Amino acid sequence: MPESIDILNNGPQLSFIQLFHDFDLTIEIPIIQRDYAQGRSQAAEVRESFLQALFNYLESNRSFNDLDFVYGSVTNERKFIPLDGQQRLTTLFLLHWYLAQSANAQKAFRSIICPNNLSRFTYETRSSSREFCDALVTNPFVYELVKDSSSEKAISAVLKDQPWFFMSWCFDPTIQAMLNMLDAIHLKFRGKPAFYQRLLSKDSPAITFRFLNLNKFLLTDDLYIKMNARGKPLTAFENFKAKLEQKIKTLHKPLPVYNFNEAQVAGYDYFIYKIDNQWADIFWPYRNVATEDNTFDDELMNFIGLFIAQYHLPRSSVHVDQAHKLLFEGSKVKRLSIDEYDKANVLSTDLLTKLIEILDLLNANSQEHGITLYLPNNPYYQEEDIFKKVLSNSTSYTERLRFYAFYNAVAEGKRDQELLEWMRVVFNLTEHTIFNDFNEYYLALFSLNKLLRHQAPILELLRDNVEIRSFAEHQVFEEKLKAHLLLKSEEWRNNILQLEQHATFQGQIGFVLKFAGVVDYFLERNAVDWDPAKHQLLESFEYYALAASRTFDALASGSKAINYAWERAVLCQGIYFIYKDGKHNMLHSTRGNNARRDYSWYRLLNLSLNQGDEWNQKQGFVKQVFDHDNFNPDNVVESLEAICSEKITADGFNETYWQHLLIINPAFFDVSTQGFVVLERETLFLMHQSKRNHNHTEIVTYYFNQKLDKQAFNIKPFDFREYTPQRGTDCKPSITIKWLEIDDGYYRLDLTYSYSTFTLTFTKDKSFIQPEDTLFSHRLRDFLLNFGFERQILLGLELDIFELSHPHFSAIEESMLYLCYELRGFLND
Repeated sequence: MPESIDILNNGPQLSFIQLFHDFDLTIEIPIIQRDYAQGRSQAAEVRESFLQALFNYLESNRSFNDLDFVYGSVTNERKFIPLDGQQRLTTLFLLHWYLAQSANAQKAFRSIICPNNLSRFTYETRSSSREFCDALVTNPFVYELVKDSSSEKAISAVLKDQPWFFMSWCFDPTIQAMLNMLDAIHLKFRGKPAFYQRLLSKDSPAITFRFLNLNKFLLTDDLYIKMNARGKPLTAFENFKAKLEQKIKTLHKPLPVYNFNEAQVAGYDYFIYKIDNQWADIFWPYRNVATEDNTFDDELMNFIGLFIAQYHLPRSSVHVDQAHKLLFEGSKVKRLSIDEYDKANVLSTDLLTKLIEILDLLNANSQEHGITLYLPNNPYYQEEDIFKKVLSNSTSYTERLRFYAFYNAVAEGKRDQELLEWMRVVFNLTEHTIFNDFNEYYLALFSLNKLLRHQAPILELLRDNVEIRSFAEHQVFEEKLKAHLLLKSEEWRNNILQLEQHATFQGQIGFVLKFAGVVDYFLERNAVDWDPAKHQLLESFEYYALAASRTFDALASGSKAINYAWERAVLCQGIYFIYKDGKHNMLHSTRGNNARRDYSWYRLLNLSLNQGDEWNQKQGFVKQVFDHDNFNPDNVVESLEAICSEKITADGFNETYWQHLLIINPAFFDVSTQGFVVLERETLFLMHQSKRNHNHTEIVTYYFNQKLDKQAFNIKPFDFREYTPQRGTDCKPSITIKWLEIDDGYYRLDLTYSYSTFTLTFTKDKSFIQPEDTLFSHRLRDFLLNFGFERQILLGLELDIFELSHPHFSAIEESMLYLCYELRGFLND
């Protein structure tokens, strides 16, 4: 049919049915295409908008309402393989099927669409999609349902009840989307049988499109991928983009005029060209960051969503909770429709102008693949890493603040050294401020926005005491003090920047300035006005910087790697533990949620501005280690061990003093896997996890159990000795000696320690008795009382619980040995 092929190549205006009736084509959606998207539940706005347009065309009874180009290739087998138009063609196929039922014209429709019992509109993406299309057009349907204009019964429910419908088809996303679309078509088009003939009119069809055969372009899979592999989110994004373009047209204040290709271009024209060209090229290399669908539409929508949220928040007049609810869902940025943004009065000429500016900055170097980099290989802001997180909608509060600070600074003209200085300060402020909730993030964003309005370089602003709110007070103070020093001399600059880069400190070095005396000097004079040639503060700073760097280098592989020498050496100076929520933490563990933030040396070394408070005192213990005669930065671990040895020698080792036990037994730190301990009644409980309802160990009894392990301690006639941790506060951890069998049951000894006293308890072993079977024989009671045990009394009642107490372990150990000896004789009597 050469005439037909010529017509196809010339791009005529055709109706859907003419492709089959006049040109004898089969429409085949290729495997390379994505699933049908217009019917997805998430695409309600897109679906409603398109169906309403189709309804208006049919109801107006005007002819040749054009749906734009549909193009692809026609094969030698008369198959049309669409490159663009899959979504529209699928919706038209479903609309024709539905209106054929409504007009009771199923037979005539089948003669066109499936003359050989196979649908001439089909999907090759999955066999189930193809089979559903065949079954839909070749099987009868309940005509009365679509005839009734008042019926709201779901078409999908009726179809699923048909004998030819396989329930496994519900797992096919294309079929599920088709069912959703049929339900929407029914609600929109029910009771409109006349519409069918308007669709089929040969001379004046109501709905048409421009058909373009692209055989001459020799289509390849690469072309499909690059131009139209966006099936998953294509329609939603294109709808967003189209409505955004409409919004730009209706702005009260037009966008500015832009220079483009040596010409002046209206803002609207600039936007619609760039969004499909240069800006699209920015995002193309990151097309699978959010979703692996080989498109960048989700990624671009996530970027625009965060941009709009962060632009709007500092300028919003509504309450922060309302803004949060509008723009965010939990920790994720919402991707709203243009109508939703418009209804909330979020969009404005200024916002869109700034969006264009930021997109142009991302695309400033068109030779690059991906975004333009302004600070490559810097330690403060990883441009591409955070950009990818923005695209995947997975940024933390800290990353969002840095993203905002970076591109708005670039937009303000900051470049090179000044941009680097700015991001260094932003990094330090955001890295060392805790953002627990959205409100804290919002206030910090507001503060950054205010700071960006200043024109002076950031170091000068800090030196001049610019107001900075909503960031950690100690870090703001530190940044202002360091600004004075960075501007004072090159020596100070080099030393500060080098120390800031230490992996542990990450910009927080206020404690070193404090140890060196710089903080106190600055607080006294509000200046750093010493004579560089005469003052010793720089030399002192260099020493403490070296000491801190070498120490935390040694800790890089964890405290366990150096036998907890650092924690033990600081403990020699005093109890440095961080206290929170009723328990202390020894800071040696990186396990547990927020360990670095709440329970770490990093946390302890936060600069305190309250002179003489407990925080300063605990930091003072760290300084005392660095000041100790035995400390040597060139041999950190050995010198820390020397500090520990000297402490024990000087004090005289005390076996019931928990600090001494920790200092001489590094392995005890291992018991507390997350570092938590409870200080109580002159002893220490090592918590196996973070809460006391998990097992915990009392350190003195734990030490003496290990001591007994090293001795040939004869527990006979008992069978077994072990250490027994406990949960909660009702029972005490103990050394347990058990499985002594005497006539009426099994007995045990438990040795506990509290109130500086050891207590030996003799009871029946609950593992072998019923709750009511706790009574001792008179003979055993008399034996225990004669030995020196005391029978316990509760509410005036004597219990068969016998206790023996003494403040010294040596006496208790001797009692246990003698008791075991006597019990052996008792059993032989």
